[in-house]
Amino acid sequence: MRCGARNLPPGFYGMYGHRRRDFEIVEFRWVAYPRSNNRFYRNDPMKSPTRCALWRNPNLVTGIQADRFERIDTFVDDSHLMRHLLRCRECGQRYFFEFYEEIDYEDGNDSQYATYIPIETDAEIEMLKRASSMELLQFFPRLQRDFPKNSQRPTARWVE
Repeated sequence: MRCGARNLPPGFYGMYGHRRRDFEIVEFRWVAYPRSNNRFYRNDPMKSPTRCALWRNPNLVTGIQADRFERIDTFVDDSHLMRHLLRCRECGQRYFFEFYEEIDYEDGNDSQYATYIPIETDAEIEMLKRASSMELLQFFPRLQRDFPKNSQRPTARWVE
């Protein structure tokens, strides 16, 4: 498979972004991810949470999180990085959640990104806990809520 200007061996593909700024990857490096039976890769995505109200209306995540979700577990709780296991109060669907804030030292207008990945098994939770913020962007489907610098309001969308 050809990725950009590089030919990777059969069965391998991928690009790992190092840092995001206003929806643009500003530094990156090529890595080889072995294809596997892991259902998270784009070629074999996990099941979409079609019974969840968020599937039909992703903008519901722009409201107060406690109204929509029950927090089951906390993995990281820092001012600029949070990771939780959430359960939808309406349908019971579990989500791996990450909040990431990119600090703007010049203007103080920090970019904020939230990722909701629907999960079904405890093995999936363990794998996501080990993934970096940028590695989470390779999992599908995921609900992405972005509030970039200088935006008036956040946007939410499903990435499939």
